[in-house]
Amino acid sequence: MAHPLLGTLGGVALEFHTVRLKSATDVAERARDRWRESWRLRALLLAGVLVAGAWAASHPGALVEWATRPRATAAVPDSTEALGDLVRQVEEASAAGQHAEVARLCATIVEGYPDHPVAEPARVRYLQASMEIGDVRAAEEALVDFCRRHPDSPLLPEVLLHVATWQYERGKYGAAAQTWTDLIAATTRNGIGEGSEDAAARPVIVRSLSLWRKIQREERSRTELERLARFNQALSWQLAGDGESALRAYDRFLARFPEDGHAPEARFRLANLLLERDFADEALDFYRTVYEDPNADPEFRCESVYRAGRSQEQRRRTEAAVEIYGHALDLVPPDHPMRLASLTQLAQLVEQREPGRALAIYRELANTSSEPAVRAVALQRLRILEGGSSEPPAQP
Repeated sequence: MAHPLLGTLGGVALEFHTVRLKSATDVAERARDRWRESWRLRALLLAGVLVAGAWAASHPGALVEWATRPRATAAVPDSTEALGDLVRQVEEASAAGQHAEVARLCATIVEGYPDHPVAEPARVRYLQASMEIGDVRAAEEALVDFCRRHPDSPLLPEVLLHVATWQYERGKYGAAAQTWTDLIAATTRNGIGEGSEDAAARPVIVRSLSLWRKIQREERSRTELERLARFNQALSWQLAGDGESALRAYDRFLARFPEDGHAPEARFRLANLLLERDFADEALDFYRTVYEDPNADPEFRCESVYRAGRSQEQRRRTEAAVEIYGHALDLVPPDHPMRLASLTQLAQLVEQREPGRALAIYRELANTSSEPAVRAVALQRLRILEGGSSEPPAQP
């Protein structure tokens, strides 16, 4: 199951936008029309090579490459009109969910127009379609090719986001962690994302307020991508079994985004990793931060209390364990299994010296727990503490 944070940004599912293909083609169409108007004043003899002339003028090396390319393979479209038809076919195939056809059409576009502006989004759509049809080899090769040809592409973060999510969902956690690492590098390149969490946009001279707002939006978008990438990088390393890399990644995420909504989960997971390595005191600090955070998810608060308390019990620090388990009394939901487990431990620890306190805890366990074994133990201890005179508590 994919993590809730994976594959989304700002609550909106990210998709590769076929409209980029059309946009790139429209630019070429307008340029072609301007050349056509100027050549109409010339001899009719030039009309037959109008489109080729326009394309060669805007892309000096394309005509030579086209002329010298071997013709042993299937014919490749050689006109802007044909390119427009291909783009429309991509849109139609995408709308129909025909991913294999999208991959074929985009491969044709890239082969026939490798230096055209449309090639960049076409490579993106080819990559996405390859993932959709489960062609792992094609997708991996397409990613390497895209990164090599377009290392500074504004589409690169989006590409890496989709690939990392795809790898995660396939259970390829090590590969996903590497791709999240690449996404972090892409979003923090040229100083973007460095400094404090709420750092202002890079100082630039802008010509208008609208341009300044656009820059601010881009900065926020990159920051959100970095948040997403850093957390999921750590999570992927952890699921891949590389605890050391996960420790470092969670630490960097928390240093960069200490107030992020997923910071409590990161602290909880970091504490677990530390505890596994016998860094009990360090783990306890992170657990405490989680269970004392009212904004943390109840799941992590309840389990943090239990794990921290058990850690102290195992080290024979009874007083510390009692103090920690006591936090479970104020946690919600009341019937959370980890909360009830903490209360069970607490009641056992205080039963001899504080029977009244233990009695109140056993009553809550008997009335709250849905586990037959927990209820049975609580009822038994209640009868013993009350001298066998108590009636079983009423059902909640």
